[in-house]
Amino acid sequence: RGGGLALGGGRRRRQRRRRRQRRRVEKRVGWLAMEDIAALQELLGQCSDQLREQPSDFRARSYLLPVLEKLQGTPETSELLRVRQHRHGAVLIAVAQDAVAACLLILAVLEDRAAAADGGGGGAASRGASPLPRLDALWPGVALRKQAEKLAAVTAAVAKGQDQWDPTTLIAGGALAAFWRRHFQGTIAVKVDELMAALAASYEPLSDGVQADLRAWLQPDTDGNVSVLDAVAVLDAPGPWRGILFCSSWPELFGEELRQALLAAGGDRHLALTAADLAAEALTRRCAVLLPGWSRRRLCSSRRVFRALRTVGMTAAVDIAKGGLLLQFPFDGPPQSLQNPNSALMQTLFELTGETDVVACSVGRVSIALCVSEEAARLFRIRDERSRHVAMAAIQRRTRLKDWDDLEEMLELQRRHKAFVKGRLSDGGGNAEAHELASALAAGTALAA
Repeated sequence: RGGGLALGGGRRRRQRRRRRQRRRVEKRVGWLAMEDIAALQELLGQCSDQLREQPSDFRARSYLLPVLEKLQGTPETSELLRVRQHRHGAVLIAVAQDAVAACLLILAVLEDRAAAADGGGGGAASRGASPLPRLDALWPGVALRKQAEKLAAVTAAVAKGQDQWDPTTLIAGGALAAFWRRHFQGTIAVKVDELMAALAASYEPLSDGVQADLRAWLQPDTDGNVSVLDAVAVLDAPGPWRGILFCSSWPELFGEELRQALLAAGGDRHLALTAADLAAEALTRRCAVLLPGWSRRRLCSSRRVFRALRTVGMTAAVDIAKGGLLLQFPFDGPPQSLQNPNSALMQTLFELTGETDVVACSVGRVSIALCVSEEAARLFRIRDERSRHVAMAAIQRRTRLKDWDDLEEMLELQRRHKAFVKGRLSDGGGNAEAHELASALAAGTALAA
């Protein structure tokens, strides 16, 4: 009897331990609890309704709406029930939650843009044309396509079986997908030490300080594991090297501004600026906002806000001397929406993150160029021409790592494009003319790479 009680007690302890581990995983990987499928279905329905309200020529409807409806279904036939039974169901559910939330944020940006174009939003349109009109126009469609690919990968994980499924399909960025496939083929979560070693082998040895910064942003679990979802949030910036710079050495993300700061050698940075540089700085100032009361440390701990800002295009987060956090974007649409508490983007952000104090304001006379100049004076000790040459040579050498990531992005784009064309040809039966067109399209993609 004593042995039986001991055996039963051990079984119960193991069951309790498994339940605790599962709760930890569910708390980390998702914005919603894993059991709260109904809440996720509600988000899916909300996103589907917004897509149906878009004009008939809205391209995202054709490829995003079918996968949303397939995942949503009914409470009895929802694809999420099958996803939940997958071996990696917790991570897959979290990826679906993250993708649907990203779609809602992007659609909110489009709604604010339409309101500004009508003259009622007081946004970028009322302040003049966007400084990067082509990028600002193309970004929402590209971002929605990436989220559609993630949702399609979630459903494919169930359809292909647990042994044939490739976790890299959850990664939209080409450089990070190639990196993950090269080092962690078929793995959905890795030890953080193994991830650091792989990054050092692919780029350059990482100092203890850089590794500490990366660990803080990646936030591994109690077992030291980093899921593919956390890796995407931090390292797909795009490309792992830009993610490393975001966490550890953000001034190197802005090569021209850093070059100007090094030429000034700690003096007045305006001495190295031309009239064109001053005009460019004014444009980048419009693409930035200030979050009072926030810091990089707080943003690192608030994963929901961090992922939401990444979704709408944040490229850098900088602590400023007077207090607050400067957020830099490549275009001026989201920054203008973040300054309006009544905008669709802010309302969606409040609903998804639960943070009510993420209200931005104008940066005033502060700019990313000024922040880079102040940080460069601390990072680089420019005493003479030789020390300036050494610093600029080191920065130039590390710039090549960004170029390598860009090349990986293009090569992965070419690979996916070829797979897409082959799939379309197999669906339509294919003929000699179609195959010739596919070869020409693949050659054009290679030329662009």
